[in-house]
Amino acid sequence: MFSNDKIIFIDRTIKNKTELFEIIAQKAIDLGVSDDYDAILQGFEKRESIGSTGFQDGFGIPHCKSEKVKMATPIFIRANEPIEWDTFDGKPLENMFALLIPEEGSNEHLKLLSTISRKLMNTAFREEIKSSKTDMEILKLLKEIE
Repeated sequence: MFSNDKIIFIDRTIKNKTELFEIIAQKAIDLGVSDDYDAILQGFEKRESIGSTGFQDGFGIPHCKSEKVKMATPIFIRANEPIEWDTFDGKPLENMFALLIPEEGSNEHLKLLSTISRKLMNTAFREEIKSSKTDMEILKLLKEIE
């Protein structure tokens, strides 16, 4: 799932939810996960309109399911300043596990979401992610999710 550090982006300046979705859509293009920026952007916005993907303790799992996604891909992004978001505990987000899922990937989508959600319930794991300073440190922790 988290196979390399090219899907990890830390200390990013992100002003709001819309800008986050724009960054993820561009990363999807850059990584070859999709060739349709607008479809990815709309997919994240549509999913968020259904209900918040904010978790707790500064973490969120925004996700997009689209026929324009070529392969299931997780992306980890850490903002250098908290982003306002509806969350379980009312705290803004800093650490996001963005999931890009092909339309045909319903089972994979649920598996990824469930696996990450369970791991985020572990306080020690969340603290390790928050205190990690490099892409490689985060990648090592993310490989524990698999």
